[in-house]
Amino acid sequence: MPAEVINATEKNKLAVHYYVRALALGIPAIFLGLQIAGWIGFVRIIADGHGDFRQLYIAGYMMRSGHAHELYEYSAQKRFQDELISREQIALPFNHLAHEALLYAPFSVVRYQVGYCAFLVFNLAVLAFSYRLLRPYLSNLAQVYGWLPWVLLVTFLPVGIALMQGQDSVILFALLIGTFVALHGRQDVKAGLCLGLGIFKFQIVIPIALLHLAWRRWQLSCGFAASSTACILLSFAMAGANQMKAFIRMLISMSVRLSSAEQIHLWHSSQLYAQSQRIGAESAVPASRRALCNYLQWRAGVAATCKARMLFCWASRQAAWSATIC
Repeated sequence: MPAEVINATEKNKLAVHYYVRALALGIPAIFLGLQIAGWIGFVRIIADGHGDFRQLYIAGYMMRSGHAHELYEYSAQKRFQDELISREQIALPFNHLAHEALLYAPFSVVRYQVGYCAFLVFNLAVLAFSYRLLRPYLSNLAQVYGWLPWVLLVTFLPVGIALMQGQDSVILFALLIGTFVALHGRQDVKAGLCLGLGIFKFQIVIPIALLHLAWRRWQLSCGFAASSTACILLSFAMAGANQMKAFIRMLISMSVRLSSAEQIHLWHSSQLYAQSQRIGAESAVPASRRALCNYLQWRAGVAATCKARMLFCWASRQAAWSATIC
């Protein structure tokens, strides 16, 4: 390495204030403690068949076993969830496009708990790939400590929650990073194709696509339209027109009348509250257990806030970046 580069690197390290280094040591440690406490408490929730992976597992099973024509039928979803996972008062319905269920079909070959562990390993691999894509853009963090970028990613609470719950948010995270990297390389078509693959979370990717359409990023918009349309057509082919109509009716019910959404929220809240109370009752160290109870109950509302902040940060970053190159 040239002497000038070494001197510049040492100068940057010296420019980092001591309190920044102290925060870089303290904040990840706190988040890591919360993550460990959360995982300890969540093991029992997974063993009981709870968590967001419940709906994904059943969707994969229904697709694999030839029940795609019932994919959005609430009664069928509840029957399979009760038979294959655990009996509950209400079902956690699958509310994504049908093509996504293909991804979960291999995980449904084994029982739920094993499938959850396999999907956790898959999510960790996707997260590692995402970090590899994002690493060149985290040089400022690396100047504080070389290990800081990946430690912040691993201990970031929404990431931990997505891993605990067995959510597909990690996959969307990877697709958004791929979109960002392609945009940074001025490969707008590739960025649009990558963004369109995230149509299973249409409430997040469509606003992003509309922003770029308003900024007249035509190539990105064409790429997004191509990949998202292909995913939608594949969903129609897999589930059929009747089930896609049922899917639309379910979305309207959840977003307008809110009856299903309220039930799902109550289901999550009751499970988390019961688990946290059980943990608190068995507490050998009351203070730490109470902290875990609060963490589990707080978890229910954090995902929506994190998604909103992610969308705002994305829009702000892209607006500033577009202004510099256009």
